[in-house]
Amino acid sequence: MRTTFIATALVLATVATAGAHFLFVVPTADGRRALVVLSEQLRPDPQVDIELVRAASLSFRDGAGRETPLPLTKDGAAYAVALPACDGLVHGTIDMGLMTRGGVTHWLRYASKAIVGEALSRPVRQGQVAVELVPSGTPDAVQVTLLVHGVPRAEAEVTLVLPDDSQKVVKTGTDGRTPPFAARGQVGAWARYWEDTAGEKDGRTYTQVRHYGMLTFDTRPSGAPSTGAAR
Repeated sequence: MRTTFIATALVLATVATAGAHFLFVVPTADGRRALVVLSEQLRPDPQVDIELVRAASLSFRDGAGRETPLPLTKDGAAYAVALPACDGLVHGTIDMGLMTRGGVTHWLRYASKAIVGEALSRPVRQGQVAVELVPSGTPDAVQVTLLVHGVPRAEAEVTLVLPDDSQKVVKTGTDGRTPPFAARGQVGAWARYWEDTAGEKDGRTYTQVRHYGMLTFDTRPSGAPSTGAAR
């Protein structure tokens, strides 16, 4: 309970001073580790108290489906995890606690994943999360599918963080996919799904659960020169 209260206090401070930020896992160019940041970009934000990231629970899933827990270590203005292989999936969640905004008390939950290695030729699913983003296509025609409880979500917004640090908000079609876009490098994306579900947590009541899903992937083949944010 103490950890939850600390996390909630940090979230409130973060939101008050820096606006909306998201949990991105950003693999480095050599694929040996990944930075874990709370930011609007695929790099640390010095205006955000990174200590909140300590509450994240991350693991690495290899091609055989084996899961390896990933302990976090402080790395300057970010946290970092060592990756056991250069091909696989880093995934996890963070409970951001209860917040009250606009008179609505909600439970804020993040699910984040990063695809290490080849990302476009095969669907890489995290599974068992409320919001998930799955990339596919080619570097000249990338698409991201938004899944809500495992089902493609039509007419929903997805925010893309492109290799040049620009952001673009797009809307999914009837198949849950974004329109195709070109990207050569490291790409981030996030989407949300809010449920009007009431409950109680840590002795407080809430009337809504706000789910956010985050994704990081690279459109280039393994071994290509890096232009991504993480080094």
